[in-house]
Amino acid sequence: MECVTTASMSVLINGSPSKPFKMERELRQGDRLSPFLFVLVVDVLHQMIGEAVRNGCISPLLVGKDSIELSHIQFADGTILFCLLEEAMIKNYKRLLRCFELLGLSINFEKSSLIPINCEEQWAQRMCNVLGCKEATLPVKYLRISLGENPRLVKTWKSIIEKVEEKLSMWKAKVLNKAGKLVLIKSVLNSLLVYYLSLFKMPKAVAEKLISLQRRFL
Repeated sequence: MECVTTASMSVLINGSPSKPFKMERELRQGDRLSPFLFVLVVDVLHQMIGEAVRNGCISPLLVGKDSIELSHIQFADGTILFCLLEEAMIKNYKRLLRCFELLGLSINFEKSSLIPINCEEQWAQRMCNVLGCKEATLPVKYLRISLGENPRLVKTWKSIIEKVEEKLSMWKAKVLNKAGKLVLIKSVLNSLLVYYLSLFKMPKAVAEKLISLQRRFL
């Protein structure tokens, strides 16, 4: 806490720094503590949702044969909330998010979306009005992953193939020997693919296409 409360800064006036002064709120832009403190605050939302589930205010989805409870997914500032088709649950989520704003992080409902699945359009529109957000449909992008598309179809992997082609076209302008090209493929391209392969099984046709692109680059 001392790192936050004792920080000071100065500004350049006509090229000369002013006398240092203490900050009264928030962190400096680019401060290394900023991401860490953000994660700490966002973790409070995780705890609040967990408590709401335990109290019965929010009913999570039951997923798979083991009936795993799924109420939300979080990564940095990207959050997905799951809810049954019950107006009371959605209103409870809205109240919970309003309480979370007391910590200083505001939820931008205008940039948020409600994705209804197997529900009436009129009901979905009414819930969008309750939340103050817009309606969206699957597929949607979350952490560069397309949710709602069939990973067994080649077209689902089109963006991945295009991304690999783009990187290879940029590297072709560089003067590299075969060893240098291999290092680029292993360190950049393969790490990119590992992220997607940790979630989905790649179709054989897509794998053959990517291997062909890498071989042509070599």
